[in-house]
Amino acid sequence: MTTWQTRRPATARVLPPVTGRMESDTVKGNEKMRRERTRAVPVEVDPRGVIEMWAHFAPTHCDQNAPRMHYYPDTERTHKVYIGYIGRHLTNTKTN
Repeated sequence: MTTWQTRRPATARVLPPVTGRMESDTVKGNEKMRRERTRAVPVEVDPRGVIEMWAHFAPTHCDQNAPRMHYYPDTERTHKVYIGYIGRHLTNTKTN
């Protein structure tokens, strides 16, 4: 479970588990794949002005090439969700 799911307001809805997918250690350790998932955020979120958006979900379940949305739930500072990417599946070990 993500921090948001365990500390969410009582009125909040929890999305199905498919929304909480995180990237694999292989993706996190690959510089090219990491850069694809690193997106700009306010410096209040991260002093670097960027953050790795490992959390993602697919709005459909049709196949591996379904579009993805990568996001960062800032549960510690701003209490906002930052959407960094919506589009084609990013590079991973199963893509060309």
